[in-house]
Amino acid sequence: MISRKRGDYAEHLLRMGFVPGELAHSVHAFDVLERSNGRRLTDHFEVFAPPQIKDGTATFVLFTRGLRFRPVDVQQRWEHEPPPRPLSARSDIHNAFDEYAVMLYAADGTPIGYVPRYYSAAVANLMRAGKLPAIKLLRHNPLPAPVQERILVQLGIPVPNEWEFGTEDEFGTLTPNS
Repeated sequence: MISRKRGDYAEHLLRMGFVPGELAHSVHAFDVLERSNGRRLTDHFEVFAPPQIKDGTATFVLFTRGLRFRPVDVQQRWEHEPPPRPLSARSDIHNAFDEYAVMLYAADGTPIGYVPRYYSAAVANLMRAGKLPAIKLLRHNPLPAPVQERILVQLGIPVPNEWEFGTEDEFGTLTPNS
């Protein structure tokens, strides 16, 4: 996490999708970690928030992944312009690395990136059960923002009653169990 004293701290918060009115000292460090995943290039772990569940919908806020593996023309397009809406999602059944991979697409069918792996199984399983996600573009960060902070979206998907995200076997926790 970058220091609040850095000259580019406000710009960093804007890239994370926080609105200018929240920029003073009202943004809590854990809010920033939820959005940034606490990542640096040398990290071997990530911090992420579980989806918020309200009124039968799980809401994930995420930066798309894997954009750097798309064709160069796709990468260059998103360096300067936001994806046209509405956005959509499809399971990537041909993905050799993640059987639960979910690709997000712009209105014209151009890929904008994957749902992060730590969310993909939950989203893919809900989609396989016939649930349709609604995807909203929260922020597009053109160059010089890093590619891993290029496209911030909110993905809402209906969930059955009693649905819970993840299990202790899948994810570690930062707080000890009581």
